[in-house]
Amino acid sequence: MHILITGGCGFVGVNLIKKLNKKFKIVVIDNESLGKISNLEGQNVKFYKIDICDHKSVEKVFLNHKIDYVIHLAAHTRVLESIKDPVKTFNNNVVGTFNLLSISSKFKVKKFINASTGGAIMGEKKPPISEKMHPSPLSIYGGSKFASEMFCEIFFRSYDMKFINLRFSNLYGPNSFHKDSVVSLFIKQILKEKKIIVYGNGKQCRDFLFIEYLVKFFEKCIFSNITGTYQLGSGKPTSLNNLIKILKKVFVKKKNKKYGDFKVVYKAFRSGEIVKTWCNIEKAKKDLDFNPSTNLETGVSKTVNYFLKK
Repeated sequence: MHILITGGCGFVGVNLIKKLNKKFKIVVIDNESLGKISNLEGQNVKFYKIDICDHKSVEKVFLNHKIDYVIHLAAHTRVLESIKDPVKTFNNNVVGTFNLLSISSKFKVKKFINASTGGAIMGEKKPPISEKMHPSPLSIYGGSKFASEMFCEIFFRSYDMKFINLRFSNLYGPNSFHKDSVVSLFIKQILKEKKIIVYGNGKQCRDFLFIEYLVKFFEKCIFSNITGTYQLGSGKPTSLNNLIKILKKVFVKKKNKKYGDFKVVYKAFRSGEIVKTWCNIEKAKKDLDFNPSTNLETGVSKTVNYFLKK
């Protein structure tokens, strides 16, 4: 069977392809705006350097391959940039997703798995956030991902195309070199011997999910009959201050004292960012046995090992 993965050269895509390559024929679409084809070195994939907003070029890929499943990872994901440049975010996340859905429906794709987000869609809701809560996005990014979810549901109702929206929290782990999410960003700043900058008092909370568990859940989604929306995370809140303590501990354990002595600078909160968010993952546990058991220190240690080798 053929799986089309959009944004396959990115952090999630690279880890996912390593997992699925032995079971499926993988077709990758990526415009290489962030991830590069070199990230897939050694993987047996058919690669197309295409922007998902280019309807005709994307359709040609479907004509060239009998696509059974679509895993849609490609997106513009930066919250603050989405506020500065809303058109770019809208085109990538809404127009691009709609293109893929319409083409997937035309070619009778079995299932469309859409990568979404939790905190940015929900806004400042009292955590833990769940699929039952009504979304209230604070940013253009959050609004665009909510719109993409709605189009997935509409295509299901109108054309009976099965879909799954995966709202995952802050991801971290190996192969995140080009990521600017908080764990990889902090590690890169530490290795460059720069100060870590925290916008706020550091008490803001996030839900950190190790990439291994997201990849396993994607695989389960392919082989299951479920459809709908799932919230994925560790199910636990972690403050940025606690994350910083863990990073210090990990670097000291690895006997990298000069990195473990990094400095932290606190600056004013930035608009559009959520203060506290973490997930209720009971639905994913019940339906597909989702069980993210790696603790944060272990996961961070594995991520630091990757960066040190890199």
